[in-house]
Amino acid sequence: MKRNHAYAMVASVVLSLTAVAGTAVCPAYAAETSEASEAVVYDGVKVGPVEVGGMTKEEAKAAVEAYMEELRSKKITLALEGSDDKKIESSMAEVGLSWANPDVFDNIDQMGKSGNVIRRYKVKKDLAYTETSLDLEIAVDDAKIRAWIEANLGTLESPAVDAVIQKTEQGFSITPEQVGSTVDIEASILAVKNYMLESWNYEDCTVSLVGAVQNPRVTAAECAKIQSTPMAEFTTSYTSSGSSRCKNIDAAVSKINGAVLMPGDKFSCLEHMLPFTAENGYFPAGSYMGGMLVDSYGGGVCQVSTTLYNSVLLAELEVNQRYNHGLTVGYVQLSSDAAIAESSGMDFVFTNNTNAPIYIEGYTKDKRVTFNIYGLDERPANRKVEYKNTVIEVINPPEDVIKEDPSLPEGARKVTQSSHTGYRAELYKYVYVDGVQVSKEKVNSSYYAPAPNYISVGPGATVSEEPSSENPENPEDVPAVADPADQQNSSGTPENSGQQNPSGTPDNSGQQNPPSTPDNPGQQGPYQQGSSGTPENSDQQNPSGTPDNSYQQGPSGTPGMPSQQGPQSGPSSQPDNSYQQGPGYSSGPGSQPSQQGPSGPWDQPVG
Repeated sequence: MKRNHAYAMVASVVLSLTAVAGTAVCPAYAAETSEASEAVVYDGVKVGPVEVGGMTKEEAKAAVEAYMEELRSKKITLALEGSDDKKIESSMAEVGLSWANPDVFDNIDQMGKSGNVIRRYKVKKDLAYTETSLDLEIAVDDAKIRAWIEANLGTLESPAVDAVIQKTEQGFSITPEQVGSTVDIEASILAVKNYMLESWNYEDCTVSLVGAVQNPRVTAAECAKIQSTPMAEFTTSYTSSGSSRCKNIDAAVSKINGAVLMPGDKFSCLEHMLPFTAENGYFPAGSYMGGMLVDSYGGGVCQVSTTLYNSVLLAELEVNQRYNHGLTVGYVQLSSDAAIAESSGMDFVFTNNTNAPIYIEGYTKDKRVTFNIYGLDERPANRKVEYKNTVIEVINPPEDVIKEDPSLPEGARKVTQSSHTGYRAELYKYVYVDGVQVSKEKVNSSYYAPAPNYISVGPGATVSEEPSSENPENPEDVPAVADPADQQNSSGTPENSGQQNPSGTPDNSGQQNPPSTPDNPGQQGPYQQGSSGTPENSDQQNPSGTPDNSYQQGPSGTPGMPSQQGPQSGPSSQPDNSYQQGPGYSSGPGSQPSQQGPSGPWDQPVG
């Protein structure tokens, strides 16, 4: 009896506990079952800072999307480091801000809904009293960041400004340079991306862009090395030129004047002068085309490139490219010209091979064009250079070309273009130290085609055919009608490009000359001392026919003028061509120039 009573007591306690437990658990389980049917997120759950507790999965996603839209409207400022005013502003949409982990909702509605009843109940109560925040991950678009920065480089960057040097009556005036700043685009994209993903607090922000210093090419310190005395100067005359040719020379010189070349820089005449158009200040004037004198825009600019060429030679800068004219010109000695032509790409190009900047001063006055080259002249004072040409061959003009002109009276005869004697010539550089010659080297080789007289006659007179391109005295010659823009030899090769001479050996100026040794146009020797001079129409013949053909630069003396005479036909005639450079040297044996009329081939205002 007593034992049965004890069992009854235990059973009563167990039943009581079971009843209590049933009363506590069953309502929780019932509530959980109801919520599961609606996939509701438990209270206390966040995605980033967004409260999503009590929402369905779809409602929670919408809440986070709305928050992302708010973030995209936040302001972002990109500022170049080290600068107060170099910055741009926009919204976060500009950097392509987006929500990177929407899959965070894949299992959010299952939180606290796994395990037995007791465990699930405990998780729910924990969430209610202790917030659980899931990561809100964002992303930015590298391509959009790049596009935004690149579209605003004009605002963000400050390009370097070179120092400016100008020649004035008082000397040189120098405006200091300005250091520039640029954006390192790749590093800046990475900086924006790292800030947004690691440091952004979801508020308006400023991000520093990575900058780089841009140093100017030309500095005041370098310009200060330029000396007030020119390294070299050279002048040619165009006193017989007409108004249009004079204007073309003025225009071309103005485009070169003031050019500054840093050490190693190349200078191209064509790049500075082009285009040869009316809009660029040029006029139609005489130039050679197919051996004939025709009007073309820019006629006469070859005298500008030629004058600069001679100044460059005297400064002993490195000549990279030089072409002679197809026919002779009268403003420098043979082999001292430098033709240019836009159509064929013929150019005069040289390099500053000194240790300091050079400044090119060009001007015209009284129908004379002058180029002075200033720089740091490190050549010894006791050293002098002199350039002399040697005429290798004189080629007589072909027979006259006679054509009928119905507009002329019967029996009338008119010379429309005078003949040209052809030449092969070479230019040599002589170096003297203390008055003693220490070296001689060939600078270039040149071929100038002969050309006939072109004569128009009235009706009834005998006419002739155009001259053959093959000269019986020199079958390797270029055609008798050749010009700077179309210099072709018998093989169709441009002048200065493998042109043949009696030896058949190419020189490095692109032409053939009698000696078998290579010729390097503008080949430079040791530094030399430069000077000045004024050759005028020096490509003339003197009475004796003996080639003087020199111009020098030296320390002292009074410049004279070359003896001049119209060219003579026949192999015995040699051009005088003597003129000298330098505050000094008499340009010949003391004779004064005798001017030749404009009908002569040397004074043609061409090229």
